Amino acid sequence: MAVLSLSAFLRLLPSTGITELERAVAVLWWRLRFGDGPHEGASAGQIADDLATAGHARPHVSRLRTNLGKDRRTNQPKKGVFRLSTVEAGRLDQEYLQLLDEPLESAGTEFLPGSLFSASRGYMQKTVVQANLSFEHRLFDCCAVMTRRLLETLLIDLYELHGKQDELKGQDGHYLMFSGLLGVVESANAFHLGRATLDTLKKFKRLGDLSAHNRRYNARRDDLAPLAAELRVALEDLLHLCNPGR
Repeated sequence: MAVLSLSAFLRLLPSTGITELERAVAVLWWRLRFGDGPHEGASAGQIADDLATAGHARPHVSRLRTNLGKDRRTNQPKKGVFRLSTVEAGRLDQEYLQLLDEPLESAGTEFLPGSLFSASRGYMQKTVVQANLSFEHRLFDCCAVMTRRLLETLLIDLYELHGKQDELKGQDGHYLMFSGLLGVVESANAFHLGRATLDTLKKFKRLGDLSAHNRRYNARRDDLAPLAAELRVALEDLLHLCNPGR
């Protein structure tokens, strides 16, 4: 999927009839949906720079910071970084996705349920799209690897959300490989994951590893398709824990 750059997206916004604050919220929407890192956000100064780069008038940073802090659509800043609420991002999807050059879910045949991720962060949505396109075009090794990556990302996001991310890190401060993540999750089971979810995580850890590392193995449709229903259950379980209000 081709995604417009932030500057290109901002240039598509109306030049009149839209407030400075609305443009700032649009920046936060784009960063949440298509930013490179998890929990993508921006400071008032970064937002002001983004708007100026796109050709809009550069807001007064202090005023913008105050207005964003009062706006219920944004989460309270940490270290000065504002983020758009997930609920508000879902509301703005219908308005802003039509400005992009392609629909977000472009695969005709779904292996992963794209609708579950309509309010998720951009990096998760991209992973779902890539997995589904891989399945549709019979690139089953690619699909297995991308599905493993999605499950790994959900686990890390869940632990980060609850401030427990250090439990998933090794002595070097980096996150463990998927096998290590599963070992921690299964031994502590701090979030009471069901046995079915844990089993599904193990299955896709194995499939993803085979597709990524075994030079004599090539995944087939029959390796993946029969697991679609139980995978959906596991995804819903993890997404609910990541966002209890969904």
